[in-house]
Amino acid sequence: MDLPHEQEISVGFFSFVGSNYSRSSTLLNFKSPGIKKTYVHVPAKFLESFKWIFKNRTSFSNFDVLVVMSPCHLLSPVLKMITKKPLILDAGWSLTDGTLSRGFKIQNLYKLPMIVAIDLISLHSANLVLVESILQRNRVKRLFGIPFRKMHVSYTGLDESQFKERPNQPLIESEKISGIRKVINQTSLVVLFRGKVNKEAGFRNICDAARMLSKQAIFIFILGDRDVLPNDLQNVIRLSNVSPSEMLEIYDIAHVAIGQVSNHPRLKYTIPHKAFEAGYFKKAYVTSEGRGIKEIFTEESVIYLSNSNPESLSSAILTLGNQTVRETFEDNIWLQYQHSLSQSVINKQFDCLIRDCVSQSA
Repeated sequence: MDLPHEQEISVGFFSFVGSNYSRSSTLLNFKSPGIKKTYVHVPAKFLESFKWIFKNRTSFSNFDVLVVMSPCHLLSPVLKMITKKPLILDAGWSLTDGTLSRGFKIQNLYKLPMIVAIDLISLHSANLVLVESILQRNRVKRLFGIPFRKMHVSYTGLDESQFKERPNQPLIESEKISGIRKVINQTSLVVLFRGKVNKEAGFRNICDAARMLSKQAIFIFILGDRDVLPNDLQNVIRLSNVSPSEMLEIYDIAHVAIGQVSNHPRLKYTIPHKAFEAGYFKKAYVTSEGRGIKEIFTEESVIYLSNSNPESLSSAILTLGNQTVRETFEDNIWLQYQHSLSQSVINKQFDCLIRDCVSQSA
C-alpha cells in the first residue's frame, strides 16, 4: 500500500542520553516536510525504563514509527514488547564494538557476554537497523546474524542545525576564541585535533607530530576534562567544554583537521564523526588509511596515511601548508560532503525509510 506523500507522519525518538548526544541527532533535529519528530526522554536504568514505558504506553499511540536513538539499544526490546508500532534502531554500530574499542580489560570480562546478549536481542527486535557504513553492515550480519533486508546504511553525518546562526542572536566572541587569536598570527599553520584520547585516535602519534612541528605549526587540541596532555608540548592550545558557536569559530581558524592516526582494527569499518565535520566545515583532513572512511571520501579529498606514525603525519601536515594544495583538498571534501553526506541528503533517505515502514505496517 502506497502512502500519500502529503500525509503527515509522526515519529517518536527514544533515548536516555539526550536529544543532542548521539549520531541520531542528525535525524531528530532536521525539519523534514510532512514528518513530525518528537523526542522522548526515558529513564536510564533498565527496570525504571521498562516501568516508565509501560506506564506511558498509551501516549505513544500517536506515533506512526518509533526510533531508538544510539547508543540506547536496550530500549529496542522494551518498546517492541509494549507496542506494535514499526521500530527502527539507529544503532550505527554494536555496543560490543564500542566496548572493545575502549580496550579490553580482564576485570571487565564478566560484562562482555551481557553486552553481546543486549546486542543480539536489541538488533533482532527491531524492524529495521541503521548502521554507519557498508562494512559495518557486513560485520553486523556476520557477528549477529541480522539479514541484509533488515539493515540500511545511514551515514552518521553531522547535526548542522547546531552551527546555524540564530536570528536576533549576534555572535559574541568568547574568551577561549579571543585567547586563540592572540596566540596565532597570520603566518601560522593551525592544526586541529578534537576527540577522545584513546588507542583508536593514535593520540601519542599526534603529540609526537606536534613536537616535530614545534616551529612550523600550532596545534589546537579539544579534549575531555580528564584527558592528560604531556607537559612538554609548547605549540599546543588545549581546550575543553567547547560550545557549538565556539566550535564554528575554531574550525574557521584552523587550516588542517586530524582524524584517527592509528592501526586500530575498528578503523576498518567505522567512520569517525570528525570526518563529517571536516567535510561540512570545508577543512583539509588527514587520517589513517581505513576502508570505512574510504566509502565516503576519495584520495582527492582526504590525505590518507599508509603508515600511521608521527613522521607521515608531520609530512602530510607540511604538504597542506601549501595553500594551493590545501584549497584543492578543501574544495573536494566539501563537494563530496554536500553531494552525499549533508544533513539534508541523509534525512531525505531517512524520510523514505520512514514512509516505507508506515506503508508496510498499514
